[in-house]
Amino acid sequence: MSTVTQLRPRAAARGGLPPRQFPGAAEGTFWCAALGGSLAVVADLSSHLDHMSASIARLPDRVGLTRPAVGAYLAAVRQLAELWTSQHRPALSEAAAALAGVGNGVLLPALRKAHAGKPCGSVGTALARRMAGAVALLAPLNTAFSASLDQMARAGCELDNDTRLLSERMQADQVHALMLSQQASTLQSKLDDATMRQHAYWLLGPHAEQIRHEIAMHSSAREGVRRQLDHLRAEQAAVQAEARYLQQLLPSFATYLAGLDRMGGSLRAMLGAARSLLEAWRSLQASQSLLPDAELAGQLLYAAPHWEALAHSASRLGNRAQGRSITRPDGCRT
Repeated sequence: MSTVTQLRPRAAARGGLPPRQFPGAAEGTFWCAALGGSLAVVADLSSHLDHMSASIARLPDRVGLTRPAVGAYLAAVRQLAELWTSQHRPALSEAAAALAGVGNGVLLPALRKAHAGKPCGSVGTALARRMAGAVALLAPLNTAFSASLDQMARAGCELDNDTRLLSERMQADQVHALMLSQQASTLQSKLDDATMRQHAYWLLGPHAEQIRHEIAMHSSAREGVRRQLDHLRAEQAAVQAEARYLQQLLPSFATYLAGLDRMGGSLRAMLGAARSLLEAWRSLQASQSLLPDAELAGQLLYAAPHWEALAHSASRLGNRAQGRSITRPDGCRT
């Protein structure tokens, strides 16, 4: 955005005329500030999403999980990261290149003609045709990305709920383990008392059989409680491992979701700005003959540095895409 704001007064200093507004246009006939700003944000965010997607792809699989849902979260995040790498990212680079082509292919050549004193021709028609192609790429990308974002948000909500439920279960298991431990301690005391009485020879006789029965009963009950306690402790260890795994995954998941959410907002803004300019240029097709050449040249002069900055953002986005190696489902790298 700093580049755009610095270029604006430069255009005025070079003799640019005040922009004449058309329906749907913002900032001028040939420029909409939201377009350049949103693409610049997209270019910056893409590098972060590339890094996070690559990190997610390297996350190790969990073995020995007692609940399949825990492993499913990692699979869901990996699937969404793969969608970004294999589908959304290339489509985004293609759409950005199409937007850059609007300025490089039509607007800047028209400006050179205006400077040379030549008629600009049907610049509105050419711009509208180019922008319609860019919108045709942005619209399905925005729809697909919104669907992925909704899926990610649902998975994030489920992950947060499951983490909370696991914490509640751990607390309940701790209470249950404490109760079993106290019960085992009580039975052990009763068993010790019965054993002591069994060894007291003056208490034997008619009470011997009763004491042996009491010892057997307490011993059996104690072993049953200990088995329950051992099983519960094994489950506790598994639940604690899963809870730690989810608690470690949750911040990364939230950070990734926040980045995708910002990307989704920037894509919507970029599509809205592109459609706004497209509507304005379609209106220009009918009224362009009424524009004096000097005013048309001034409008082009005002927009030119902004389109140059947009082309720079698109170039950064494309260069980063080319610099990445993408793993295909068959395991080969491209």
